[in-house]
Amino acid sequence: MEEKFEIDLVNNNDVIELKNYEKTLEIANEILGEYQAFKIENDDELKIAKEKRAKLNKVVSMIDRRRIDTINDFTSLYVNQCKSLTELFDKRQKEIGIEINKYIESKKESVVSKPKVITATVKFYDEKVVDKLSNFCSKNNCELSVKK
Repeated sequence: MEEKFEIDLVNNNDVIELKNYEKTLEIANEILGEYQAFKIENDDELKIAKEKRAKLNKVVSMIDRRRIDTINDFTSLYVNQCKSLTELFDKRQKEIGIEINKYIESKKESVVSKPKVITATVKFYDEKVVDKLSNFCSKNNCELSVKK
């Protein structure tokens, strides 16, 4: 009887053992169930998403490291199983990364879209001074309000 070398991902210890691939795939899907991508709407959710992505990235690295360290000892079946598990975790961390980037970009857009207003109070109306302020405001994406 031929002995197969397969991996077992243990959810609570971040340990990889040589065990049954089907059981490992079940555990991987359980773990991925805890790491669903979600729409990020505030800074706390951004922090949680980054932590989730980091943990998934750690699992990807662990599986890849194990595959690299043991490539000569195991069959191509083991290598393919590692790659498929890596792809599962990598896909999910990338989904979360997309949401992180969307949230960060939306924050940048909201900051840029708010116009800045410069109010100048003048004792007498000097067109050259107003023109200089106007040019400054147009270059810096802000409005000019002149009061007498």
